[in-house]
Amino acid sequence: MSFVDTSSEFGTQQLMEGAVGADVDQLQERLGKIGLWKGGATGKYDAKTVAAVKKYQRKHKLKQNGKVDARTLRAIVGKITIDLSATTLTIERDGKVVKTYRVAIGQPQYPTPTGSYKIVTKQKNPTWIPPDSPWAEGLGEIPPGPGNPLGTRWIGTSAPAVGIHGTYADWSIGTAASHGCLRMHISDVEELYEYVAVNMPVEINP
Repeated sequence: MSFVDTSSEFGTQQLMEGAVGADVDQLQERLGKIGLWKGGATGKYDAKTVAAVKKYQRKHKLKQNGKVDARTLRAIVGKITIDLSATTLTIERDGKVVKTYRVAIGQPQYPTPTGSYKIVTKQKNPTWIPPDSPWAEGLGEIPPGPGNPLGTRWIGTSAPAVGIHGTYADWSIGTAASHGCLRMHISDVEELYEYVAVNMPVEINP
């Protein structure tokens, strides 16, 4: 069998037998975490990978074609849904709700945007860099630590200058207190971070 290099972040494209690359490697690691892949990842979409994907599809009542088609991709990647009116964030993986968290949302003068986005970056112990916004004018960078307004985790979205991050201001959770980002308790965002993958869809509802 010949293989075609599809190297990219898993979740950006559909996959089938013959693909090879980082995205296949990540698929195999994901299947391994849920007990459907034995041994180390090879990065090759071979007969063993086809069999593992079919098991996943059978388990989740999807068409058993052994391909990571659009429906299978959505199920594996999962999604985040944010309900601004309820100040909640819900994460789904493998077609099931994993957990719902309380969050802080944007202030009325700095509203969190609604719409369909995706996760684009993940960072542990981030440095806070002032955004290009009037409220941040004259402020400098803040290194990781207790004084950092991002807490210990940054999960960036494709919405301009909007991400999901921790906060040491626990009192703000459940309120409209941010400059547009979604704030979470430190322990909550650290837990969420482990579930989230780059390219995971993010739906922000009013």
